[in-house]
Amino acid sequence: MSVGWCHNMKRQLCIAMLCAIAGGAGGQDLPDLQPFPADLPCRFGVVGVRAHAVHDTLRVDKVRLYSPAARAGLRVGDRILGGAGVRLTDANQLSLLVQSLAPGDTIHFHVLRGDESLDLACQVTDRKGLYGLMTESGRLQVPLAERHLDWEQSIGPEEARALRLIRQQQAQGAADTLKQALALELTRYGVDGRLADVEFVLRHPLKAPAAARALGQTFAPDLGLTEYLLGAASHLDLQLPSVPPPATEDPVPSAALARLLLGPLQAAAAEVEAAFAGLSATLRTELRQGIGSLLQRFDRSFYLDEGDSTETEAHMQTLRLAKRVDVSRLVQAALHLSPLTEPQTLRRIRAATSDLKPAAEPLPPGFEGRFLYAEHTPWGWFIVGDKSANVYAGPAAMIVDLGGDDTYLTGSTPDDDTPVMVVIDLGGDDRYVGNHIGSLGGAVMGVSLLVDRSGDDTYAGDVLTQGAAFCGVGILWDSEGDDTYLAQHSAQGAAFFGAGLLIDGSGDDFLSLGQYGQGFGGAQGLGLLLDHAGHDRYVADLKVPSGYGTAGVYSGWSQGIGVGFRGFAPGGLGLLLSSGDGDDIYQAGDFSQGTGYFLGLGILADAGGDDRYLGARYAQGSAAHQAAGVLLDERGNDHYVSSLAATQGAAWDASVAVLIDGSGDDSYVGGDLCQGAAAMNGIGWLADAAGNDTYQARTGQAEGGSTQYWGGRSALNLGLLLDGQGKDTYSRADRKDNAAMRDSRVGLFADD
Repeated sequence: MSVGWCHNMKRQLCIAMLCAIAGGAGGQDLPDLQPFPADLPCRFGVVGVRAHAVHDTLRVDKVRLYSPAARAGLRVGDRILGGAGVRLTDANQLSLLVQSLAPGDTIHFHVLRGDESLDLACQVTDRKGLYGLMTESGRLQVPLAERHLDWEQSIGPEEARALRLIRQQQAQGAADTLKQALALELTRYGVDGRLADVEFVLRHPLKAPAAARALGQTFAPDLGLTEYLLGAASHLDLQLPSVPPPATEDPVPSAALARLLLGPLQAAAAEVEAAFAGLSATLRTELRQGIGSLLQRFDRSFYLDEGDSTETEAHMQTLRLAKRVDVSRLVQAALHLSPLTEPQTLRRIRAATSDLKPAAEPLPPGFEGRFLYAEHTPWGWFIVGDKSANVYAGPAAMIVDLGGDDTYLTGSTPDDDTPVMVVIDLGGDDRYVGNHIGSLGGAVMGVSLLVDRSGDDTYAGDVLTQGAAFCGVGILWDSEGDDTYLAQHSAQGAAFFGAGLLIDGSGDDFLSLGQYGQGFGGAQGLGLLLDHAGHDRYVADLKVPSGYGTAGVYSGWSQGIGVGFRGFAPGGLGLLLSSGDGDDIYQAGDFSQGTGYFLGLGILADAGGDDRYLGARYAQGSAAHQAAGVLLDERGNDHYVSSLAATQGAAWDASVAVLIDGSGDDSYVGGDLCQGAAAMNGIGWLADAAGNDTYQARTGQAEGGSTQYWGGRSALNLGLLLDGQGKDTYSRADRKDNAAMRDSRVGLFADD
């Protein structure tokens, strides 16, 4: 008697017992369940239920709030025996069966609930109907800007080479069909909050390298904060208000200092107030409280609906309120403060404070040292410290410190009454500690600017810190020094519904956080980490275990990544731009280093140096679920190492992923589906222009994989590996120098 025969008998007996229990409970008799069909069409049906296999049934793990499954009465813990008369024994079968139905059809689920058998009628919908929060505005399309017309009309070198290979390998028809499928896929989702740059790249996938370079040039290292903020507004599709010059008052300590500092503070505070004019005081409090709760859930489990229905409803309300905030006004508020980062302004501030006498007014609690001025303004405390080592441990609207090794302690709770916070430190090896949400150049429902002119500084924060924002604009501008940045999550150039900018001028820096940062664009956010020079190390690892359950692997979600709240809000723009020639190290876990997820766009661009990229899965130019990710390394002898799957120019599920290396003797070490590979209707692309390179992978190297994950698009994949000049080696025996070839589904390889 074979083991397989015994297993089959056990399986049939289990099904029979379950059906017998159902029938014996007095419920409706279930029909005879037929075997699962060998082939089913795909009409893109969904119902909003998640389940896993238990004893040849499916146990319901999650029922999406307000979904057809919820309306039909499915509950967590139910056992699904089948649907539409078909036996279901694994989650993939459930997905394929529902997908085979068209929106508007009805499927009957055969369910066991305790001892009761049920036949639940469930109407099928589509993704747009399931993700209703993304359709509430009624918008039907994403309008493109003039820059997108310029991008569309130009052809960059990587695109030109890819087009030649596609024509040579007679793959134009397959490429065109895939491009049409990607465009059609975008129509299956609502457009609320979707950014035009993401829309453009997904509709013009071969223009992704040129678009990424254009985005990087917006934040070139020779520009100032004003240009960066205007660029952020443009790429967030914002129309800035026409604002008259602010009327400044002339309070003490001097008219000059008032014009330099209190005038911009007053103007910025007025803009912040205008940004929230559409929300009552009660709703503003609800939004502030909801932001903290939402980020806690996001950090714990990534998906916003992992809690109960009450919690999920609260997160949806937070997103609704966030969408009502006028982010353009918040950017305008930050523009009023941007001159405070300019060298000539900082020199004027130093001159204006040179004749100040020690402060006579009592200081608020938590401030220690020698201070030249202290005043409680209508917007909060304004304090000027001298060149000694001072301690700032209380809330203030504006702090100016003239030098010394200072300590900044922000406390355990934010000051909700300070809509604008500015710190200007003109010198010294300073220590900044922020242990509440929105500190150290972090902003929650406001604007924050931290300027450190020089010194080897240490920044240690928690959440939304070090150039980060949620419904705000947060900026950390460190001009020079060997600095250390430490954070938990949603930090170091990260933003939701706003802009978060971390600008580091020079020095050998160390940046470390758990996850979600270092150039992270969340929903309707632009997160930018711009480093001008130095040998830097970026770490986003070792905090949260991988969501895939892989031992020893952690989540990253950092280092140039655009991420949406899947099912609730599309992703934003995440950029990590290293503009110098330093030898940098990028270490991260899953989803990092130029990666996009759910209608987001992530970009990591390194201008030069011998760099090392260490990742796990979905890293180093990757994307998943209607997103785009790009890694650009212009020159240097670089090493790319990824331990798992979908890396180094790899796309999954209607996505676009690109890795471009300009020159140098590079090495690529990957796992599965990597080095110019795609699956589930994706475009994965690795292009190395020159150098003696080595490629090692278990699978990939110009490969088009499966298309079964979400069928029905009637398109294949496009995996591209293009290597230019140099003597190269490949782990695949059929990849070699001076060769070009085509694989099925569709993989295109060319080595010149």
